[in-house]
Amino acid sequence: MSGDVQQPHLSSSVSDRVALVIATGAGAGYVPWAPGTVGSLLGVGVFWLWGHSFFGGLLVAGLLSLLGVWASGRVEKRHQEADPSFIIIDEIAGQFVALWVPTGIAVILATRLLAGDPLFILMGFVLFRFFDIVKPAPIRRLEKLKRGVGIVADDLAAGIYAGLALQLLISSSMLMKL
Repeated sequence: MSGDVQQPHLSSSVSDRVALVIATGAGAGYVPWAPGTVGSLLGVGVFWLWGHSFFGGLLVAGLLSLLGVWASGRVEKRHQEADPSFIIIDEIAGQFVALWVPTGIAVILATRLLAGDPLFILMGFVLFRFFDIVKPAPIRRLEKLKRGVGIVADDLAAGIYAGLALQLLISSSMLMKL
């Protein structure tokens, strides 16, 4: 008998594999450096593709959130690890929300859309990463919610904070031009 320790074989169902694909952003969460940042970049891509309309963005935000809660909760339970770093669906959803919130506000207020502006995207990305890392109140408390809800809720809250901050920056710069 060799000295190698063998890991117990965990059989996985189709649902487990689908949840893992969703939770890891199709495997992008396994990058060895800054998986949360990679998830945020994927969120920018999802926004670029589907976030430019109010109702379309609302639908995508809802789907990302619901799938994220289900998938991350399932993966967390299966791996018996609280919020493992390879789960990035929460960053994808949060970043999407950070960029979609000011776009949605612009549609409601009938103001100029900046969604395609690279500076808008960059500012939204930086603001989301800031709020996701710093986690001002009550974001940190949301992490304590059970399973997938806690994993996703804190990033959605960080996305809302970032989106509102971005909207304030946009509004104040528009006022300064008047």
